[in-house]
Amino acid sequence: RLADRAGQAELDWTKFQTDRQIVLAFYQALSWKELREVAEQNVSTLKEHLDDAQLLKRTGVSTNYDVLRVEVQMSEAQTELLNAQDEEVLSLKRLLETLGRSPEEATTLTGQLPVVELPEAATTGLDSSKRSDLIAQGYRVSASGEEANAASKHWFPKLGLFGQYQHYNNLGDKAFQTSGQFRDAYNLGVQVTWNLFDGLSANAKAHQSAEQKIQNEKTLEMARLRAANDLENWRRKFRYFSQVFKARSNDVNKATESVRLARVGRKAGVRTTSEQLDAELELFRARAGVVRSQVGMIEALVNLERSSGVRLYSFN
Repeated sequence: RLADRAGQAELDWTKFQTDRQIVLAFYQALSWKELREVAEQNVSTLKEHLDDAQLLKRTGVSTNYDVLRVEVQMSEAQTELLNAQDEEVLSLKRLLETLGRSPEEATTLTGQLPVVELPEAATTGLDSSKRSDLIAQGYRVSASGEEANAASKHWFPKLGLFGQYQHYNNLGDKAFQTSGQFRDAYNLGVQVTWNLFDGLSANAKAHQSAEQKIQNEKTLEMARLRAANDLENWRRKFRYFSQVFKARSNDVNKATESVRLARVGRKAGVRTTSEQLDAELELFRARAGVVRSQVGMIEALVNLERSSGVRLYSFN
């Protein structure tokens, strides 16, 4: 039956969506763990610079401007750390909720964010029309069409054939008789039923079935349009975050070298503490940008899979 096929297709779609949702929730929680670690290192570095600035101020080497500048950066870094800590806890709770587990079972996540790279052909050749939920809706449209066709025939009379055959004994009362003492009887006929006075309930049911078919067709059409738009949206987002990840990875390499040169220059007396601090802050921002672009790629890829109904990447 079409209804059974629709139910099975909907079940397959629900399983697929749940699986992808768990993957996304896990890596979102893991990304906030890494961002929290980056924020902690940033706060620790700023604390060291603040202690140095206060010491240099007392010795008359630096001014109050240098201290205030580091304090402002320290305040901002502490705010970012607090936000990362809160998001780490909340994202872990969302993961446990998706898994159907109690929040009391929360544990520390382990693992690393993968670098998901796919060839261009893997994202351009996708077709959202093969999604299980759209297939299920197509079955519903077909089922409602059959129901509407059946309901529209209520004005026609119902024609039926019937027959009955009997082989009986009415000549004696003995338990065992010969076949010649039995009689045969049968009847055949044609039955016609035509319900003309049902209070128009059949007519109302026919109209309801026809409207239900139209509604299912419109729902399927809207779902297909939305799926196609979502597919294009997440394809572009995946391409964008892939470029951002490459840029931020290069920034990390450059910022690391910049920090090294700033420290060497400070020891040689040609660089100031402020220049070293700026270089270190750029490094932390670049590292945070790498994490955000990584999770952005994962989110775009998972939603690309959910939009197309196709597994594109194997997450370990």
